[in-house]
Amino acid sequence: MSSVFHSNIDHQDINSGHHRVIVPPVTLSTYGPRLFAVAGPTTWNNLPEYLRDSELSIDNFRRHLKTFLFAQYCRRHPSTL
Repeated sequence: MSSVFHSNIDHQDINSGHHRVIVPPVTLSTYGPRLFAVAGPTTWNNLPEYLRDSELSIDNFRRHLKTFLFAQYCRRHPSTL
């Protein structure tokens, strides 16, 4: 997964293993945050660290992402299940 995004690694991140992608600055408040160039990296940076692991295979990433998203949905909508 790490080859899909450009990482922004500083000295603190190198030691801790955290990999975040660069989010471009938003200049237009009406649709700027919804642009893929902004929303994609922001969403990636908000994922838990174990999902952003560069050693995770695509299949494992999909499986863990599905579990993570389902758990988040269940926490937000307990009465719908």
